[in-house]
Amino acid sequence: KGFSARMGSSGINAEYGAALGSFEGKRYVKGDECAICIGDLIKFLRIENRKDCDIRRQLARTKVMEKDLLPILTTYYEEQNIVEAMMRLLVNLTMPALLCFEREETRKKDKIFEGLCLDVNNYLRHYKSQFVFFNVMKVFSSQLGRLLELGKTNRTDDDDLMLERLLIIIRNILHVPADSFEDEQLHNSLSVHDKLVLSIIEYGVADLLFYLCGSKDEEQHCLLSLEIISLVFRDFESCTLARQNTNLDAIKIDEELKQLKMKEDIQKQKRLNMKNSRHSRFGGTFVVKGKKSITDKDLIYHKNIKKIKDLSFDDEKTIKRHTGFNAIAEDSASKRLSTAQVRNSLKELAQKFLDVCYNPLMKKAKSLLCRGQGTADCDESFYLWACCFFMEFNRVIGFQLELVAETLSSDTFSYILQIIFKFHEEIKGFSARMAHKMKLWAKRLHFAVKAYREMLENLALMQISKDTKIKNISGVIQNIIFYQQEYRELPTILLKQFSRTIFTKSYLTDLVECTHLYIKMLDAYTKSNTLIVQQTKKIAKKKRKPVK
Repeated sequence: KGFSARMGSSGINAEYGAALGSFEGKRYVKGDECAICIGDLIKFLRIENRKDCDIRRQLARTKVMEKDLLPILTTYYEEQNIVEAMMRLLVNLTMPALLCFEREETRKKDKIFEGLCLDVNNYLRHYKSQFVFFNVMKVFSSQLGRLLELGKTNRTDDDDLMLERLLIIIRNILHVPADSFEDEQLHNSLSVHDKLVLSIIEYGVADLLFYLCGSKDEEQHCLLSLEIISLVFRDFESCTLARQNTNLDAIKIDEELKQLKMKEDIQKQKRLNMKNSRHSRFGGTFVVKGKKSITDKDLIYHKNIKKIKDLSFDDEKTIKRHTGFNAIAEDSASKRLSTAQVRNSLKELAQKFLDVCYNPLMKKAKSLLCRGQGTADCDESFYLWACCFFMEFNRVIGFQLELVAETLSSDTFSYILQIIFKFHEEIKGFSARMAHKMKLWAKRLHFAVKAYREMLENLALMQISKDTKIKNISGVIQNIIFYQQEYRELPTILLKQFSRTIFTKSYLTDLVECTHLYIKMLDAYTKSNTLIVQQTKKIAKKKRKPVK
């Protein structure tokens, strides 16, 4: 009688929805075969064809998420057997689009495959909005609170799995990419991601995550918690949040947002005019006085110009287009400016994170990564992002060494240096035909360079501090990064490796700024200290005596 009996070649029919349950007025009432149907859904998703994900797309088309699954979860959240089965199902349904399909290098440029990925991504965006509509974070908060109250010693293996699944679902929903059209339209209002972040803060999920990050007994969940925190702050810059004035009037903020919106509209209109500009055949012929042509006569020009600097002969030249392997790497989308309510909430959240759990979390994360216990290659990227984001936030809002002491040490400098050289070697190991993998590692290298630059910024602040203890700590770190050969050669190695087809323009900007800061600090250090660079001397070989 289960779901397998109702799953025919034509897909999911009406009997399936009735078996799960239905609304009676405003309350959802589950069916007698609700648990069986959820279990069958899990089985069918496990054995689905990963080349086209037909079952996943069929479930999305029938709107089973908003019609049945989320109402069941929010109504029967006290029944643990239903909640556990639902968590297993939601982990699979909210999986990122690229992980749903088979990993085949030959399918990178397949139009059908790209269309299926876009289809799944659209369904995931719809799921994200439904999570906000049904206040699912309220249920997650109660479940997380119940599991954390048990403690590490009293939790069973099933409880640990339940806790991990809850964190994975939160991660998956936050990971869903925003629609470009939505981001353009909602600069002065709340987007779906903003609403989800506010619900995470409102229902206490963020506080429970901070407890996981700071607790000594929850070390195995710290990398996943760090990834969730990075996704919460994904669309925001740390300096923007740090400079956010909570006392500003809402009217002034709205006017500021309107002015920014007007500037964007003007720039878009200029781009459209440039694209659609058409040379008029009846523009006339003009003579440029004082500028000679090939002959001794004045130059003849076929366009009406008002200033001599507008004179150009490049208009009719063909633009050099970069295609294939020579395509220039593009920067990621610019950060979105959200409403004052979201910015103020995230500013308080970032300050609380620094006060409560930044140092213990970064210590545990580095320990796990050094032991090779990360779940994926991108775990180091989240560690580097956290270093850059929160150290910059602390520096802009008012530098306090005790809040970021864990990442301002000689061990952390050495660890970041190792990561940079590791990413550098990974990029060198790929051939030119593996450009997409080289760009992926180049993006990770960009995170490492930004983290290294921010650490140098904080070190420069420590050097001009009035506290002698902070100055002494800064002096110890400077002795290491200025005397060791690896630190001195790092900027040269990275600048030589730069290629516009792999690295973005923003990466080059950060690398040049990092190099300039390092040289500036080295110059100041040599003026106040005697810098002795050890040079290796060549040992002269003894000449053999001629044999008599």
